[in-house]
Amino acid sequence: MTPSSFQIALFLHLLGTLAFVSGMAVAGVCFEAARRRSTSMEVAMLLSLTRSGVLLVVVGAIAAGACGLWLASLSSLSFHTEWVWLSAALFVASVVLG
Repeated sequence: MTPSSFQIALFLHLLGTLAFVSGMAVAGVCFEAARRRSTSMEVAMLLSLTRSGVLLVVVGAIAAGACGLWLASLSSLSFHTEWVWLSAALFVASVVLG
């Protein structure tokens, strides 16, 4: 049984969302842990881990946004539908504030 385009888009959208949220968590925890360290070596190590969290955020944001729009087009939803615009606005706000 081969997956449909909708199933592939949904899987990639969920995977992107998971990467987006987990990247924010990794970056936030590592940054806060680095603030509490006293030696420069520990701070540098934790800040290098923060970079990998930020990379997850960027990859997840691109995947979640693109696949979310792909899902809307596969569902024959108009991009003028209120909840589609609202979800896009919330997504942009989370990217800007995150």
